Amino acid sequence: MKIAIAMPAYNEGDAIPVFLNELYAEFVDHSLEIVVVDDFSTDGTADVLIGHLAAPRVHKNAKNLGHGPSYLMALQIASNLEVDFVIATD
Repeated sequence: MKIAIAMPAYNEGDAIPVFLNELYAEFVDHSLEIVVVDDFSTDGTADVLIGHLAAPRVHKNAKNLGHGPSYLMALQIASNLEVDFVIATD
C-alpha cells in the first residue's frame, strides 16, 4: 500500500528527524511518501529535512503563511501523488 503523510512545519529542526524516524518505523511494511511544507522556518528546518536519510518531499514557503495555509498546501501536494491514502499529521 502507498501512503503519503502530509505535515506543515515551523522551526521543528530539532524534533522533526526523530518524528520522521518514528513514522518510517511505524509504516515499515508500506511504501511511504512524506510531504513537509516548511513555513519559512528560521532554525534551518528545511536543511535538516533535505539532509535526512528518509528524504521527505520538502516545500519551503517563500514567506511565513501560517499553519492553515501550510497545512492545506501539504495536503494538496500529497493528494497529487499516486498513493492509496493521505494521512494528515501535525
